Amino acid sequence: MKKEWIVGFVNGEGCFTFGINRKIKGIFPLFSITLTKTDLPILIKIKNIFKVGSISIHNKHNSCSYQVTSSNVNQIIKFFNNKLIGNKLIDFENWKIGIELWEKNKHHYSDELANSLEKLNPKSRRKLYNLNNYI
Repeated sequence: MKKEWIVGFVNGEGCFTFGINRKIKGIFPLFSITLTKTDLPILIKIKNIFKVGSISIHNKHNSCSYQVTSSNVNQIIKFFNNKLIGNKLIDFENWKIGIELWEKNKHHYSDELANSLEKLNPKSRRKLYNLNNYI
């Protein structure tokens, strides 16, 4: 599996986000790819290339996911720096900002940090970066 293929695949299927659980006051960066169970071999190959993360199978939803969290995300950042395009590039750049905030907070939960990260979360679609800066 070539690196260029992984970049293109993640550009379409990958997710750069944060897990935020206000009840237990937990925050962690998360890179994930979720596919149908029939595509599990793809996730296994990607995991073998990165040599970090875990794969989960979700029988209820007929899906599987590859996830990299916390200290291992630096390897993901190194791999994808200056390689993504479009909205995924914006999500990735916002995610890196969020990781900087998370690291400055020494990985500890605070309502202020959680609110800042939620604004950077791709699901919120609040974009801090102008795509024209990267074209």
